[in-house]
Amino acid sequence: MTFEDIIELFFRVERLKALQRTGWCLAGINTAPESIADHSFGTTLITLILAHLAREFGEEINIEKSLTMAIIHDLPEALISDIPKRAIELGGDALAEGKKMGETNAIQVLFKEAPSGKQLMAIWQEYQQNESIEARVVHDADHLDMLIHALSLEASGVSSQLLDDFFIGGGKKYFSNLFELLHQMHSKNSKQ
Repeated sequence: MTFEDIIELFFRVERLKALQRTGWCLAGINTAPESIADHSFGTTLITLILAHLAREFGEEINIEKSLTMAIIHDLPEALISDIPKRAIELGGDALAEGKKMGETNAIQVLFKEAPSGKQLMAIWQEYQQNESIEARVVHDADHLDMLIHALSLEASGVSSQLLDDFFIGGGKKYFSNLFELLHQMHSKNSKQ
């Protein structure tokens, strides 16, 4: 990889600062748009805290790998944009598979010539598989960041009913107590 290739990679991922997360737009929220880069920062910071917490719980966790995973988890969106949960629900298995293939192709394009590109692609794949403690922590951080943003929107006056869909589902979580607390906060906001 040349220095020009590295600069090109940096310009490609720069797009994440301008790409807004579509889930918020689809929910009818037009104020305080959140970019994919904003979300990635939040996910990374939450990952840092959760990884240290997991270590305190006695887990053997590679914090450097967790942070790397958090930083790169949404990089493919620089090339394919984000495809929100609602689109996947409506598009079914075909769209879910297309998204998966598109993201895999995008990460390969981004890291094809990058220093340690194969290692970074492997870490991204590990995140996708969601089987390691590092991946589970980053998945939790990814979802927690979304819920924190939703609650921040509620605090700024956005109707909690517009945000109900963000608090539905999500599957098994490693840090379930944190999710329960955020769900309680949303429920309280909904009753006001």
